[in-house]
Amino acid sequence: MDFQWTDQDLHRIERSRKFAEQDLTSSPKKSGFPKEMWDACAREGLLGLPLPAEWGGQDLSLLSTVGVFEALGRGGADRGLLFAIGAHLFGCAMAVSKYGRDDQRDKYLGRMANGETIAALAMTEPRCGSSVSQMETTAEQIADGYLLDGTKTFVTNGSDASVFLVIASEAPKRKAMGLTAFLVPADSPGLTTEALPASGMPLAPMAKVHFNQCQVSHHCVLGQSCGGYAVLLSSMQYERTAILSGFLGAAELDLVRCVDRMKQRFDHQGPLLGYQAVSHRLAKMQCRVETARWLLYRGAWAVDHGQDATLWPAIVKYTVSETIVECALEVLRIFAGDGWLDRFGSASALNDVIGTLSASGTSETQLNVVVSGLAKGMR
Repeated sequence: MDFQWTDQDLHRIERSRKFAEQDLTSSPKKSGFPKEMWDACAREGLLGLPLPAEWGGQDLSLLSTVGVFEALGRGGADRGLLFAIGAHLFGCAMAVSKYGRDDQRDKYLGRMANGETIAALAMTEPRCGSSVSQMETTAEQIADGYLLDGTKTFVTNGSDASVFLVIASEAPKRKAMGLTAFLVPADSPGLTTEALPASGMPLAPMAKVHFNQCQVSHHCVLGQSCGGYAVLLSSMQYERTAILSGFLGAAELDLVRCVDRMKQRFDHQGPLLGYQAVSHRLAKMQCRVETARWLLYRGAWAVDHGQDATLWPAIVKYTVSETIVECALEVLRIFAGDGWLDRFGSASALNDVIGTLSASGTSETQLNVVVSGLAKGMR
C-alpha cells in the first residue's frame, strides 16, 4: 500500500491549490448555483478527473483525485462549490461511467466532464430517508417505457441539474433487489423541482424533485431493470469516499489560519498560542486532520484496488465528516467572540460542515455498515 505522490501528482496538486486561491475563493453569487466557478473548474478539467479519457476525463485513480480535491480545499475553494462538484462527479458521473451503455456514455459523460451537463443524484425520500428497502418512488413499466411517481428530497444541484440519476422501485415486494436506476432529463414531462432552504453551503443548493406520471423511455435505464441497487452501491462507494476530501483540505487551511491568529493575539503574558488551553486544542485538531487524511487515502486506495464496496467508504465518510465538524467547532471556540461575529469565516464554516454528518447517509448509518462488515469478518 503506497500513498507516495508521483511528480505528476504533486504538480497537479500544487496547480489545483493555486487555482483555488486565485479563482475559487469568492463568488459573485452569495447563494445559488455558482455557474461562473463551475465553468472555471470545468475548464481546469476538475469535473472529469477520474472519468475515462475517451469520454472527456483524465483517467486518474480515486487516490489521485482526492489529492486534488484536498488541495482545492486547502487553497480556499468554497465548500459548497466542492460539494456540488462532488455530488455531480462522484454521485452520478462515475455511475454512468461504470454502468452506462456506450450510447449513454456518449450522450452524457463528455458533457459531464466539460460541465455542460449538471448531474444530480435523486435517492433520498421525505418519509424513509435513504432506506433502500422502504423506497416509495415507483417505476411502472408501460409499453414504451416507464412512469415514475414519487418525491425525492435533499437533492444537491436539484434546481440546476440537466439530468437526474433516479433510484426508483420497480418491484416493491423485492425491496432493494427491486430497485431500478434511471437517467432522467430535467425537461421530462411530469418532473418538477422545488428549492429547499438550508443554513449552510449556499453555493450547493438543494431541492425536492417531484415525479408525477413522469414518462421515460427504456433507454433511460442505467444498468439493468431491477439492477438499481448495484448502481446505488457504486454511487455511494465513490461519494462516501471522496465527496468530503476538499472539506478536509479546508479544515487544514482553517487550522493554519487559527494558528496564525493566535500568534498575533496577545495578553499580558504574550501570544495566546502560549496557553495550553489554546495550543492543545490546535494540536488535537492537527491529530484529527492527519488521522482522517490517512483513512481517506486508505479508502480511496481500497476503491482503486476493487476492495469491499461498502466498509471502507463508510469508515471514511464517518471519520471525515465527524472530524471536519469537530474542527469547525474548535476553531469557533478558539476565535471566541470574533468567531461568533464570523470575522474569519468560522461560523459560516460550521454551518457548511454540519450537514455533512447526514449527507450520503448519517454517521449512524455508516456505523451500521461498519458493524455489518465486522460481523462478516471484513478487514
